[in-house]
Amino acid sequence: MSGTGIGLREPPRPSPRAPAAPRWSPPPAPAQPRPDLQIPIPVLAGLATFCTALCLGNLFDGLRWWLAPVTGAIIVAGLAGELTRRVRALVVVMPLVYLVAGWLYVIPVATHGSPFSSKISLAPWGATWSALHSLASSGSIDIRALSVPVPQRPGFLFLTVAGVYLIAALVDAIAVALQRPAAAGLPLLALLAVPAAVVDRGVGLLAFLAACASYIALLLASGRRRLMSWAKLPPGSAAGIRRVTGSNGRRIGAVAVVTALFVALLIPRYGGIARQHRGGDGSGSATVIEPVVTLQQQLHSNVNQPLLTVHTATPEYLRLTALEHFDGVTFSLGSLTAGANAKVSRGLPAVAPGPTQRIQATVNVQPALHQRYLPVPYQPTKVDVRGDWRLASRNFTIFSAQTDTSSKQYTVTSQVADPTPESLRAESAGGSVPSDVAPSQELPADLPVKVNQLADHLTSGLLTEYDRAAAIQAYLRSPPFHYDLNGAPTGSDALSEFLFDSHRGYCEQFAGAMVVLARIAGIPARVAVGFTPGTQQADGSWVITNHDAHSWPELWFPQAGWVRFEPTPRDASTKPPGYTVPQPGSAPTATPTPSTSASQSASPTPGVLNPDHGTQSLAPVAGSSGSGKGGSGVVIDWLIGIAAAMVLLLTPALLRRQRRRRRLHAPTSGPAELWAEILDTAVDLGLPAAPNLSPRRLVQFWSRLPTGERTMPDISRATIMDIAYAQELDRYAGGATLRRDAAANLAEALQSLERSCPAQARWRAKLAPQSVLAGIVRWRSRLTRPTWLPRIPKIRRTAGSEQV
Repeated sequence: MSGTGIGLREPPRPSPRAPAAPRWSPPPAPAQPRPDLQIPIPVLAGLATFCTALCLGNLFDGLRWWLAPVTGAIIVAGLAGELTRRVRALVVVMPLVYLVAGWLYVIPVATHGSPFSSKISLAPWGATWSALHSLASSGSIDIRALSVPVPQRPGFLFLTVAGVYLIAALVDAIAVALQRPAAAGLPLLALLAVPAAVVDRGVGLLAFLAACASYIALLLASGRRRLMSWAKLPPGSAAGIRRVTGSNGRRIGAVAVVTALFVALLIPRYGGIARQHRGGDGSGSATVIEPVVTLQQQLHSNVNQPLLTVHTATPEYLRLTALEHFDGVTFSLGSLTAGANAKVSRGLPAVAPGPTQRIQATVNVQPALHQRYLPVPYQPTKVDVRGDWRLASRNFTIFSAQTDTSSKQYTVTSQVADPTPESLRAESAGGSVPSDVAPSQELPADLPVKVNQLADHLTSGLLTEYDRAAAIQAYLRSPPFHYDLNGAPTGSDALSEFLFDSHRGYCEQFAGAMVVLARIAGIPARVAVGFTPGTQQADGSWVITNHDAHSWPELWFPQAGWVRFEPTPRDASTKPPGYTVPQPGSAPTATPTPSTSASQSASPTPGVLNPDHGTQSLAPVAGSSGSGKGGSGVVIDWLIGIAAAMVLLLTPALLRRQRRRRRLHAPTSGPAELWAEILDTAVDLGLPAAPNLSPRRLVQFWSRLPTGERTMPDISRATIMDIAYAQELDRYAGGATLRRDAAANLAEALQSLERSCPAQARWRAKLAPQSVLAGIVRWRSRLTRPTWLPRIPKIRRTAGSEQV
């Protein structure tokens, strides 16, 4: 084998292939930020008011009759505020816009269907004010009298809608116009405090959480926008701010809501909008509601609900209590007290001698009837009932401070008065009135004169108390009086309106009117509250429903005691007792009727009943207290209101003029006073007053602004510049002096400056000077800045100088 032997040849290595060019694909699109839902602040303010108003639900019986007009009031308040902001009206004009919008909405909506709707119009004069006053008075009476849940009442609806509208306007103005959402919680808190204070169940949990959530949303939205308005944010930072503020706000809101719920569990709730009375001997007390309150609510309820089942052979009225105190508008109960010796289990006092009828009854109370008074026929002599029930001897009321009537079953034996007309006539002569009966003779001092004249006319010539009482009952049961559950007058003049105008009402009006007329005639009288016998069932029992609630007068006679009368012409259930209707010819003196009185008076005489086509009217004598203000009184009130409004509107302008006169004409006025006058004038005209500019730089900035019709004259600018220079010297060096005519020249310069501004700015400076109003309310500068002025630019600092 030669030296050049055959060697193994390496296989050729494959040449590396060039990598294939990647296919081109477009870069992925940047992720679009999720759009942030921006709810306008006015909408959030209205939503917060609406959710807070939902907390009122436990106050009312029903939902639709109050929630729909309240929702409309919130919407109208928000639209009024938005209209004011859109037209860029003056801040001082906003209350007027709210007032006009509220008037145009509340008057037709909240007064529709009320007894005064025919007298109320959109024109704010004439009988409108008097009718609104009467409607508001009836609403205030409902607030004092009614217990929750409150049925639909015209006066209460009017006050509710007007009050919620006021709250909505305040929330809109504070949260949106003044940009103080935290302060807007104060009117919302006032609205929330009403059900929290007067409802035993307090505020509903869902409604409370909705109110809290809406208020927190308002705070968060306002805080975000204020935070993002501090500077121009780089792209993408707004979302970060919303995320941070949202998370922090949710934490704070959750802690606040949980704290509020926890604290609410520790604080006991008191009250009720009904009048409260305490009863007991110290071992226990109870808050009881005026019986007339329950009477009104039961009669006006749309549901006919059984309350009691009575097994008796002799059906009779069941009496709860009697009302003695009359304040000129309503009858009230007063306090009830009874010691341990007054328990009914220890026996009841005997009845007064006289003809009576013995009644035995077994009463089963349904769970729906919660009363602190025990319904029994009057006068009970024996009651077998479980629980601590005691007798208040003053008005013979059986009540309990420890329990109520719900689901109770008891038996009662009573001796019901059953006198004859002859016995009542004989017994009423020369009888003395005991001390415990004397309160049933009291009358208010301001009782209308015509009511006294009516009582005198009905009882003139009648010798006995019985005949006078029978005459009053016969008059109220005769035409033109009619039983009308929805036509009862309300307000401070309800008694006069019932007797002389409407002649319509239900048992409360008829019983109260007879008691007042009987007291005028010298007969002790009081209003009893309870139930009529009800409806007999197939098994012989009697079922009493809420529509059988009733009130009637009790009149006192010396030997017979308290005797029931019945002036209410309702139906067969309110038929008057036989002894209250004298037989023809049995009375010693005839009862004056409208027909006989017509023949006695040929011509109308002041203070005497004047029959006219079957109706009675009374012309009050001079000096008597009428049922309402006359036309002249309304005009005077209207003129006084206009004068007060003018004084209120012109007060800032007068203060501003006095301040300018003091600064310009005082002999001790220096650069500081004159410069303060320049700044106040600039603020009034809407010129920006930047705190980061020196006085001279500020004057230079004003001279460059497009201030309107003409530019500032050079002489005015020179005068203001001289004072600005003197102010700088006085501030930093001290001892600056002014020319003697500096104040006079400044007055001319300020007038020239005012003339160079638009007419709108000049009128605003005169009528609503912001320099004065700023000391009363901290107005937002952007609300008063005219739209024709640019914002104050930032100072750009260069080497050794500063530029505006």
